[in-house]
Amino acid sequence: MSRFTSYAVFALFAVAVFVTPPPLFADHHEGKATDESQEAAMQEWMKYAQPGDMHKSIAKFEGTWEASTMMWMEPGADPMSSVASSKNEMMLGGRYLRQSFKGNIMGMAFEGVGITGYDNYSKMFTSLWMDNTSTMIMVFEGTTNEEGQVVMTGKYKDPRSGETKTSKSLSYWRDDDTHVFEMWEKAPDGTQFKHMEMVYTRSGGDQAKK
Repeated sequence: MSRFTSYAVFALFAVAVFVTPPPLFADHHEGKATDESQEAAMQEWMKYAQPGDMHKSIAKFEGTWEASTMMWMEPGADPMSSVASSKNEMMLGGRYLRQSFKGNIMGMAFEGVGITGYDNYSKMFTSLWMDNTSTMIMVFEGTTNEEGQVVMTGKYKDPRSGETKTSKSLSYWRDDDTHVFEMWEKAPDGTQFKHMEMVYTRSGGDQAKK
């Protein structure tokens, strides 16, 4: 949900709860019941809006990281390697993680911004990604698997073929100072292959951000 959309939803909710008056001739008991219903609805909304354990798990990614990247353009191809850096910080009261990524791809400067959050209502992680190699905003959504890895999928339009393609991302920890991000794509034969692997190492190590 975009910032404008979420604001609009909350604004409409507030109007419905606080502005709409009871019927002119409603009796005292009906008015009390309406007040209690509105209070219960507001309490439920506030509960939904509070960051929880899943947001704390996202906050583990805060800090400055060095990234070692490998990319495979097709199955069986030799990987292209590069190095990059990433600065991550929580925002909006611990609800979202903002990532600022800088590196290079095939000798060209690469810069990207990511936003990751967890929706208490849908019980899903959501991630937005944008960078200087396109004008699209990629949206990924997913959950954790049995191994505790965060698995998300997203769709995008391939400008070369005009086809809508699906990517899968996988994120997991090796230790407190090392986490891995993988991107998987569909090969021409329909099988999945690893397109990218980024190994992030915390700058300074030993949970230097603490």
